[in-house]
Amino acid sequence: DEARLHRAVALTALIIAVIAGLLALASLAFGPAAMQLLYGDAFTATRTDLALLAVGIGGFLAACTFCQALLARGQGGIAALRWSVAAIAFIALELTLQGTPFHRVAVAFAVASSLVGVLLMHSVWRERA
Repeated sequence: DEARLHRAVALTALIIAVIAGLLALASLAFGPAAMQLLYGDAFTATRTDLALLAVGIGGFLAACTFCQALLARGQGGIAALRWSVAAIAFIALELTLQGTPFHRVAVAFAVASSLVGVLLMHSVWRERA
């Protein structure tokens, strides 16, 4: 049932986006203090880097949701191509960005995860139309 699949995927992606947004806001507000409490003084990260990781997690989870919809339709090749594009973007960004290794990974992860989420979402929606 294509309409039911579409509704389930859209609802799941919306829930993930809300949770990722809340995590990003919480990271901006409490991130460094929470990391110090959990991991001690040895772990340091900026609020921005932690928020970027939260955005990356949201993008990754949304991408996984859309990927499952494509796999359910037998379109694994399309999904693999989209993931490959995002992997190349991640590597290119991580190798070319300035800053600490943690910052470079946080930015590259947020961008690449969001990119693959958007690409897979587009593929799911395009196939529906």
